[in-house]
Amino acid sequence: MGNFKNSLDDFCTFGKSVNNHPITAKDSGKSAEINLYGVIGGYTANLAQFKRDLDAAGKADNITICLNTIGGSFADGLPIHNLIKQHPAFITVKIMGYALSIGSVIMLAANRVECAENGLVMIHRAQGFTYGDAADHQKNAEILQKHEQAVIPAYARRLGKTEGQVLALLQEETWYTAKEAKAAGLVDAITNKADMDKAEETAGMQGEGLKLINAYRNRPATLIQRGHYS
Repeated sequence: MGNFKNSLDDFCTFGKSVNNHPITAKDSGKSAEINLYGVIGGYTANLAQFKRDLDAAGKADNITICLNTIGGSFADGLPIHNLIKQHPAFITVKIMGYALSIGSVIMLAANRVECAENGLVMIHRAQGFTYGDAADHQKNAEILQKHEQAVIPAYARRLGKTEGQVLALLQEETWYTAKEAKAAGLVDAITNKADMDKAEETAGMQGEGLKLINAYRNRPATLIQRGHYS
């Protein structure tokens, strides 16, 4: 837990140097596109910037959010999810490579989810770090469980499973290929393959971001074989 927290904090602090891919909104009247790339809560992929981009989309009827993230902060990710959910436009999330951890929560708010043929989705239990005595750890465990309770219903609706079944999947840190995610109901359609070298860069999988991704315990063997993980 401590390694995960430290890695996340380090990345959010130094994200400017390792992920400078900008988030942009392009409004063409009835449609708009927003890029949400990088560690959620980092230098570019944060709540404040996303809110500005969503506002820049104006009154577009259709908004496409190009999502590519290895995960990040629940404190930014859940409000981003809610902004998407509450927006009157028809919103499509396109997974450009990765929708891991809190990224998979963000995508659940969309009206439609598309995933690159070689993309990956990952869901897991909320994680955090506590320093203190047994009471402090117990309190943090309760807080983490409340975080999970906030998002489990959304997973359950998408997956067509009970909340208990979803919790089991989160506990296992479940990874899905695009085909598996579609079969499970997490995504609606599969699109063309992504350039995964580029996707790894823009998802935040560099520098301190590597420490964050290495905290995930069930990384698929195909990813490890690519040589980007230690």
